[in-house]
Amino acid sequence: MCSFQKIAITPSQSVALERETRQQDTNKTWHLARAPRLTSSVFKAICSRRADFDALAVRFKDTSSKQTKAMRRGIELEPVAAQQYSVITGNLISPVGFVVNPHAPHLGTSSDRRSDGSYRLKEIHAYYYQIIGQLGLTGMPWCDFFVMCAEDYLLQRIHFDVEKWCEMKDKLDMFFFNYFLPRYT
Repeated sequence: MCSFQKIAITPSQSVALERETRQQDTNKTWHLARAPRLTSSVFKAICSRRADFDALAVRFKDTSSKQTKAMRRGIELEPVAAQQYSVITGNLISPVGFVVNPHAPHLGTSSDRRSDGSYRLKEIHAYYYQIIGQLGLTGMPWCDFFVMCAEDYLLQRIHFDVEKWCEMKDKLDMFFFNYFLPRYT
């Protein structure tokens, strides 16, 4: 059972949660913290939805992890890509855990790495919405979007778009309070 009061988080609790969940998918607390929240990997699905929000809420309530072959491959190559990014940019990188902004405790994000005060994007669907969501929740001004292929890579700096974030947050709040949260209470 979840209520909004139960997922409220203080700034110090938010910092502790991020530190405690840096192993991400292999960490039980990471899974527990994500379950009652909307995470940035689903922001586009919510923001672009026009109808049948109930079905989407049912889908997101199922917290069982379903890893595709592509996801497993991405997890396997993530350390290699992170190292390559560090070599190319000269930025030092470190793991980052699950981030919950105390001003929006119903939303959360898990970046792949942190570098010189900015966050790195997970390589899953809906990149732009995910990046803007990460920047909105972490308060960071930009994110380097880095994709590594066998022979090449793409590196693109994405800056926070406050107008887009406000538009997204309105839709995320509506979905959470009207469709997602009622399924937990």
